Amino acid sequence: MMFSNICILLTFLSLTLSSRSNQHTVIREDNEKCEDLTVRTCKDMPYNRTLFPNFLDQTTQMAAENELSLYRVAIESECSKHIKKFLCLIYVPVCAASGKPVKPCRSFCEKVKKDCRVLADAAEFKWPPVLRCDKFPESEMCVPNSIDDTYQNYDFPNTDVTTDYEKTYNPELFRLQCPNHLLVENFDYELKVDNIVFKSCGMACVSFFSEKQQKFAWYWIGIWSTLCVVSSLFTLITFMLDTSRFRYPERPIVYLCSCYIFVGIAYVVGFAVGKGISCIDLENELDIRSSVIVQGTKREACTIIFMLSYYFSMASSIWWVILSLTWFLSAYLKWGHEAIEAHSRYFHLVAWAIPAIQTIAILAMGKVEGDVLSGTCFTGIHDMGAKNAFVLIPLVIYLAIGTSFLVAGFISLVRIRSFVRGRGTSIDKLEKLIVRIGIFSVLYTVPATIVIACQFYTQQHHEQWMLAWVANLCQKYEIENCPIIKPESTAHPDFTVFMVQYLMMLIVGVTSSCWLWSNKTIKSWRFIYCSFGTKSNEFVA
Repeated sequence: MMFSNICILLTFLSLTLSSRSNQHTVIREDNEKCEDLTVRTCKDMPYNRTLFPNFLDQTTQMAAENELSLYRVAIESECSKHIKKFLCLIYVPVCAASGKPVKPCRSFCEKVKKDCRVLADAAEFKWPPVLRCDKFPESEMCVPNSIDDTYQNYDFPNTDVTTDYEKTYNPELFRLQCPNHLLVENFDYELKVDNIVFKSCGMACVSFFSEKQQKFAWYWIGIWSTLCVVSSLFTLITFMLDTSRFRYPERPIVYLCSCYIFVGIAYVVGFAVGKGISCIDLENELDIRSSVIVQGTKREACTIIFMLSYYFSMASSIWWVILSLTWFLSAYLKWGHEAIEAHSRYFHLVAWAIPAIQTIAILAMGKVEGDVLSGTCFTGIHDMGAKNAFVLIPLVIYLAIGTSFLVAGFISLVRIRSFVRGRGTSIDKLEKLIVRIGIFSVLYTVPATIVIACQFYTQQHHEQWMLAWVANLCQKYEIENCPIIKPESTAHPDFTVFMVQYLMMLIVGVTSSCWLWSNKTIKSWRFIYCSFGTKSNEFVA
């Protein structure tokens, strides 16, 4: 015990001496910058970005770690169970999106100091000047006193990206507890509201949209997904009737349609099952209906539907890129059918491997969520980080690359048309090809652009929707310790935008058959019909 007291005394004597050079410091805001947190003592803090220079005007994390190491005995003694969190917030302050440093509140400091007073008296040392509580704010923005029973169940938010702490450390939100009817045990569920993560908490299936709206969405998506499957299947069967008709550069259309068959099937299953896949019923004794949105990969049906819808939707986007590339090779570089087809194995490798890698990454991270509007499962429904990484960014990249190849190839075809016309040669076939390529391009690029716009709309407004939902939830169920939040009156998702998004996600599969609108298609199906009719007559005879 004496040795421990001596160590603590030496520690605080060192801190007292070192703090003399810091007690009159001023933060240089013009030099502040955010950087990855590397201090080992604070590596288990639930944020990973820190702001330097810190409150003590230390410019490097190494300097902060060296001084922070002097507190090792005090931290290990656990005179206060929150002393480590308190010290880390001072030496490696959290990086806020506003760029303003966020100090611990004065009440936070006073509580830690009070808890450690017994140990300090035993070792006969004074509280270091660098930690004087009057240096910390009392009323302005600060990290609240999360030490009492009201806050002790809540962690700091994860800051994989810079966080807006003016909102995160809203004392009203810190008093909020997960409603009993949304508690989910043994499934690692999380509910994120304004960057505060509530563990073992799910989101109600009836949240942003009413049951009436959900019912309309099921029928809406069910109709279009059925049309998508039928139309894409028609294209695939037509190709199988005469494979020689679809050579490169047109052949990727067949694979694109094949992808939409599986995407459509996933949504048809969601329509048939309803909430059975996207939601999970909680077993409790409450009178309130308890049904939350599925999270993670522990529900096999949800995982399978996610794999179908996500994998093949990404694969269809890549086949669109390949289709644009083959048109570019044919029109701009004058490659023949055989030359393009010789590279087909590489096309297949890229088109099927990249979506597989994306899907495996999502499954490994458990970023699968139920989609109550469609009855399916996808990623990035309520997790905006997953939406950005696995939905928005890939879609934007694929569309940009494909459109670039398409425009270059289309311009080349127009130039060829002008050249051929100048020589007095017939250009009817070339003009038909240009028209067909132009129509199909519009039928893909316009829906893809609208889908991306709808995804951006969700990404930009989701946080406001969550706050509004929490406010309504509190008022509806009169939840204890619930804050009074005043969200914007417009903080509610536009149902029409979501319906347009689902339509645009499926419409390409519906319109893909436009490439087959010709006499050759009619002749192919007439031949099959006549063949079956002849065989039937022979069998009857």
